[in-house]
Amino acid sequence: MKRLRSVLFIAALAANTSNGFAETIAPGATYSQNFNAIGSSDTATLPNGWTINSSTSVRSVTEALYTGAGSATTKAGTGSSNTGGIYNFVDAANSSDRGIGFLATGSTYKTGNIYLTLTASGAIPDFTISYDVKCYRNNTNQFQFQLYYSTDGGVTWTNAGASFCSTYVVASSAAVVNPAGVTSVSSQALNVSRSSGQTIILCWSYSVPSGSTTSNAQGLGIDNVIIVAGGTAIAALSAPDNLVTSGDVGMTGFTVTWDAVTGAAGYTATLLDSTGANTLDTTSCSSSETTATFTGL
Repeated sequence: MKRLRSVLFIAALAANTSNGFAETIAPGATYSQNFNAIGSSDTATLPNGWTINSSTSVRSVTEALYTGAGSATTKAGTGSSNTGGIYNFVDAANSSDRGIGFLATGSTYKTGNIYLTLTASGAIPDFTISYDVKCYRNNTNQFQFQLYYSTDGGVTWTNAGASFCSTYVVASSAAVVNPAGVTSVSSQALNVSRSSGQTIILCWSYSVPSGSTTSNAQGLGIDNVIIVAGGTAIAALSAPDNLVTSGDVGMTGFTVTWDAVTGAAGYTATLLDSTGANTLDTTSCSSSETTATFTGL
């Protein structure tokens, strides 16, 4: 017979998500990403929540591009190369400062889309967004990054507006920009609300502002993304009150009940052994469930 020490309850604020890669963001929380940890590989893996894709059509933001997006770049460099690709850029003046983006050619990478999928863990009334658009390779044909968003899993996309459109002045000929040129979007409001468990997908889309000529392109990337979720941060929750156990704990199992915790999205009940160091069983409950049963002990 196993000696049981305790049942540990944690009020879980983070909602589960079905897409398997979204970042969770809580009301009042700040998410930031500078891409410096992705390393120097041509095929660098993007951070959790980020995906990337390209198209041979200009200004293309579609469901198919989002669902077909991958999680890695295809090239790395400072912008010295004229080879098109999905780039893991590095600042020529700072080898530890990285950004992700694109270099178009006349026939490929005419659109490049960078996606961040976020899942709300509570009610978020709006978002405040900042980021840098960096020019690593300048040229005679101007490109832009325009932010779009989707609230239906990438089926439809909405242009976030002129405040989220960034360009960089063109040059008279191709050249590496050393250090990388920066155009910043600073603390711009995106008035989109999300309830607990709902997602928002942000898409930074690289393309020419107009027309269809994509040769002599600028190599642009994004960096230093900061997203502040509106709403009030929920304090860390302790174990629920009024824990009650019933049944023969030692021989067959037992049931516990507890009082609901305001603000909890669900509960995780973890059964520990007599040392408190080893987990014997775990069960998850929704926010409306205040009972858990452990059997076969």
